[in-house]
Amino acid sequence: MNYLFIIQGEGRGHLSQAIALKEKIEAVGDTVKKVCLGTSPQRPVAKYAKEIFGDKLVFFRSPNFLKTRDKKGISLPLSLLYNLILTPVFIHSIIIMRREIRKDDYNVVMNFYDMIGGLAAYFSRRKKKMISISHHFFLMSSYFEFPSGYLFNKYFLRLHNSICALKATEIWALSFISAIEKEESNVKITPPILRKEIFKLKIKDEGFILVYLLNHGLIREIVRLAIKFPDQRFKIYTDGISKKDVSVKNIELYGLHAGDFLKELAKCHGLITTAGFESQCEAAFLGKRVFTLPSKNHFEQVCNAIDGRRAGISNPISEFENYAINESNHFESYREWCLSRL
Repeated sequence: MNYLFIIQGEGRGHLSQAIALKEKIEAVGDTVKKVCLGTSPQRPVAKYAKEIFGDKLVFFRSPNFLKTRDKKGISLPLSLLYNLILTPVFIHSIIIMRREIRKDDYNVVMNFYDMIGGLAAYFSRRKKKMISISHHFFLMSSYFEFPSGYLFNKYFLRLHNSICALKATEIWALSFISAIEKEESNVKITPPILRKEIFKLKIKDEGFILVYLLNHGLIREIVRLAIKFPDQRFKIYTDGISKKDVSVKNIELYGLHAGDFLKELAKCHGLITTAGFESQCEAAFLGKRVFTLPSKNHFEQVCNAIDGRRAGISNPISEFENYAINESNHFESYREWCLSRL
């Protein structure tokens, strides 16, 4: 079987899932022939993506969120206007992707939650096996309860889900916990897709708190914690800020794609994250306590944080100081759920 991957490039979660699925596909003798990664001038391509996918990797322009002025989250009005202006560019991407999907080189098309991929699949008019993958689809299930309010955000999320799943013969709704969807539905609630490296890591506790911030304006929250807990080390991974801008002695600063994040995750005491699904999954599998700090105006991250707490995977950062610093956490049922995919 030959596969075509189409990956949303926002954050690193969808890319991590694609890497993990590539490993599983190749382990059974099948082939990922081409990987199409959505890009934008606002987000640099992770170096490891090029290293892992090599010459199979190609790029296309896809919609992107613009950050708020304080860099703490996303500006929905500016993002909508920006992407509307770039509509001709995205139409060109759809045409290119449609042409790719129509090729006979691929038996299966895997769409990691990209709108361009969904629209291209719809206009391709080809009857191929098409699988759409994301935790976002689980948020539409009967197992998740949305927070009150957020009417526009809920509508936009449903619309985005529908576009990404156009022509999908299967929808994989990634979930923190085991659940069963209706039998007649093409939605399958499935375990997280973790990279094989996760299963090989040597887990230990070197006492530091690892921090992953997609939006660097949130670093002010971590600085306050670092000042309040001067004996606690914080290793922060974020972009857009230099070490000279953070003078707190117990903070170490790294770029989002610097070093080996997974190895650092295996050695940390706990993780503070901007509520990405994948980062919570990886940390919980390694038995690390997780605290969430959703980006401003980022509804999906708010939902991820709620779902993580409901599943017993994470807690909001406001509860950070309520836990003893030497307290550890283990998630045996969650680990079993993840291992059931193997």
